[in-house]
Amino acid sequence: MRVLSRSPPVAFEDNPIPIVLLFLGGIVAFIFSWKRLQLAWLVRDTPTSKVASMAIGPVEVRGRIEPLTEKALAVGPLSQRPCVWYRYEIKELRQSGKNRSWVTVKEGKYMPDFLLRDETGAIVVRHGNRTLPHKETTELDSGTFDDPEPHVAAFLRSLDMDHETWLGFNKSMRFKEYFMPPGTEAYVLATAERDPKAPRTAEGNENLFLTPEGRIPFVVHFGQETDLIGKYRLQFALLLAGGIGALALAIALLTSP
Repeated sequence: MRVLSRSPPVAFEDNPIPIVLLFLGGIVAFIFSWKRLQLAWLVRDTPTSKVASMAIGPVEVRGRIEPLTEKALAVGPLSQRPCVWYRYEIKELRQSGKNRSWVTVKEGKYMPDFLLRDETGAIVVRHGNRTLPHKETTELDSGTFDDPEPHVAAFLRSLDMDHETWLGFNKSMRFKEYFMPPGTEAYVLATAERDPKAPRTAEGNENLFLTPEGRIPFVVHFGQETDLIGKYRLQFALLLAGGIGALALAIALLTSP
């Protein structure tokens, strides 16, 4: 009888990469879990300020989101709804060999600075070109026998895109827009700074503005403060558990005979 030779198993001492990766993953998870817990404490301990009495430094403000000016108010290209900012993505179903997949063919956004208004006034929020969260979503699609909406077809033409193939059939496409309606209640955690050269764009505190360029994280949240604290605590617990699990597995592999 012929006996097939087998390669001996590779010992972890000869290949320490998995153990090293587990240790590094556990340490990174611990670091991020600590940051999430600190953020939960920051949200809990930062008092809510009024625009008219706001001081320079870390602040927490609750108010309605509004455009800087009437001209800054946009209309979502897909939702056709008034919005302070929006972000869109266009996907197309493409085939490669026997496989078909949805491929993002175009993305874009309109995210200007905005106002946050409470009962005492309004203040400018300069977000530094960050991608802002959205409150609502619109999803549309088109297919071989399903024409896109007229305003969607017009939007594609404005982007120098075509929804038809060279044979005249509709492409299979998906359109998604994330947008922020004006007047949405929001919670903002940011740093208040003074700009003496700034024009009077905010009522009650003309030269102050909110910026993410400070010592604290920049947060825009829709909902109650307690919900945000609970979210950060849950993330802390999951990251902590993942870090403990990764380190425990690394130690078990390291000490196994």
